[in-house]
Amino acid sequence: MIKNRIKKKTGVDIQIISGKEEARIIFANKPWNHLSSTGAWLYVDVGGGSTEVTIFSNGTVCSHSFDIGTIRMLENLVKKSQWKDMKAWIKKHTFQFSCISAIGSGGNINKIIKLAKHSDGRSITLKKMKMVKACLKNYSLDDRIVQLGRKPDRADVILPALKIYTSIMKWGGIKHIGVPQIGLADGLVRMMYRQQQYGPISQ
Repeated sequence: MIKNRIKKKTGVDIQIISGKEEARIIFANKPWNHLSSTGAWLYVDVGGGSTEVTIFSNGTVCSHSFDIGTIRMLENLVKKSQWKDMKAWIKKHTFQFSCISAIGSGGNINKIIKLAKHSDGRSITLKKMKMVKACLKNYSLDDRIVQLGRKPDRADVILPALKIYTSIMKWGGIKHIGVPQIGLADGLVRMMYRQQQYGPISQ
């Protein structure tokens, strides 16, 4: 593994975490204390190779990693059966909630927020995301870079990312998604501080 080669050459022992652990660390920031503690939350992080989905509800956690990512979609490596599996999982784990809120994390959702030019910059509705998606389809890749000022590494993956986010929100009956301005690094710092002050934290 690459991590072993890095450790051998540099002495740095890299720890690889799961999507579920990533979600737990980000949630350690507790940026949503102003919302109901009895509700359900769907955390989603769309990457190039996979999409991580975690549902938090009443102290329980349910997580799944799907091999549906923006780069995989661009390379036509995502099968229809994989979309069906994701749809089935989302519906199975959200149907019981009359109201479920979504939290998005990562570069893709932040770029979508900026493109939508939302006033608060921290949330976006499914309707607005569909509008952004429809608008972007009118631009070529070069136009997205030149006219919209998108970075090359984001201009090509933004539409696949929008498809993933809008699909998950539609299947889960979610009308809007929040985007906190803090992430994994912030959660790690907070958890390290708590461990220093109070000892190891239970999973």
